[in-house]
Amino acid sequence: MILLADKVKELLSKIKNQKKAEIRLRESTLPGDQLLYRLCYSPPQTKEGWLKLHEDVHKFLHSDGPENKKQSLMQYTEMLAMIISGYDNP
Repeated sequence: MILLADKVKELLSKIKNQKKAEIRLRESTLPGDQLLYRLCYSPPQTKEGWLKLHEDVHKFLHSDGPENKKQSLMQYTEMLAMIISGYDNP
C-alpha cells in the first residue's frame, strides 16, 4: 500500500507541475511560449486556425528567436505537420 501511495503522490506532483507550466506559458509574452501554449493547451478548432498556427510556428522557427524556445516547439512539429497533412489530403 505504501508503494501505491507514493505513486499517487508522484502523479499528483506531476499534474501540479504540468498545471504550473500551462499557467506560465499562458501568461508569457514571449512568442515561443505563446506558440507552445497554442499547440499544447489551446489548439485551434478549425482548419484555418491550424493553418495559421502552422504558419506562425514556421515563421518563428526561421526567425532569430531563442534556440531553447525553438527546440521546445520542435518537439511538436511532427504532430503539427500530421494535422496539416490531414487537411491537405482529405
